[in-house]
Amino acid sequence: MHRTQRRGFTLFGLLVLLAVIGLLLALLLPAIQKVREAANRMKDANNLKQMGIAVHMYHDDHQRFPPGYAGGVELQNNGPKPDSGSWCYVILPYMEQDNLYKLIPQKQDGVVPTYYSPLRRPPAMYGGKSKIDYAGNAGSSDDPAKPDKDDGFLSKERRTFAHITDGTSNTILAGLKGMRTTEYLTGKGKGDDGSCWAGGTIDTLRTSNGEKRPPLQDVATDDHERGFGGPSSSGINFLFGDGSVRVINFKVKGAIFHALCTRDGGEVVPNDF
Repeated sequence: MHRTQRRGFTLFGLLVLLAVIGLLLALLLPAIQKVREAANRMKDANNLKQMGIAVHMYHDDHQRFPPGYAGGVELQNNGPKPDSGSWCYVILPYMEQDNLYKLIPQKQDGVVPTYYSPLRRPPAMYGGKSKIDYAGNAGSSDDPAKPDKDDGFLSKERRTFAHITDGTSNTILAGLKGMRTTEYLTGKGKGDDGSCWAGGTIDTLRTSNGEKRPPLQDVATDDHERGFGGPSSSGINFLFGDGSVRVINFKVKGAIFHALCTRDGGEVVPNDF
């Protein structure tokens, strides 16, 4: 009888195998990360599209866009007072969140997953309050909460499609708000420390400050609390007045971004911004 000898791995062979597996993982992980980031960017764009549809439905019912500066949510006959609260509060019935819309005036809170960008943080209460990762465009003033110009898409006054004379396809409605990366999960950063249901605050409104405040990438040292921004290294999604969602690069010129934030400036905006 012949005895069959089984050969096992030598130490060198095992090291070679581990090296090959490590090399394959090193090649695959960046690809997986790119796929995940692309999926998150698509979900982020879909969030904005849903908000755009809700804003248009609100306009159809009320013959105006949501107010940008309505203040806190007010009660009237045991129900919400019309046009009180932030723009993202008043569109809740058009986001399939009618129950939450009725509960908030009764001091009950809740989370709207669509209001959180998958590029930044999961839907949850932060600092004990509901948040939103997106902000409405309040125009070109320095301070979104106390604007000295009323030239944004969301306004103190009653605004309709007729007031967007630059064209809804050339005017930003909303986009990701700038935040400090270290404050994503705290709910205590400037422009993210209040409830998203209160109107007229930098938590839900952002501006271009003329040509001085184009969108910026989020970093740990600056929360860019009055402007737009996001975690991507290249650019972020913006919702336009016509309901479309387009990416604006962080290298966009300040003058072009200013033109996109004003509703009636009469500027000519290039197609490749």
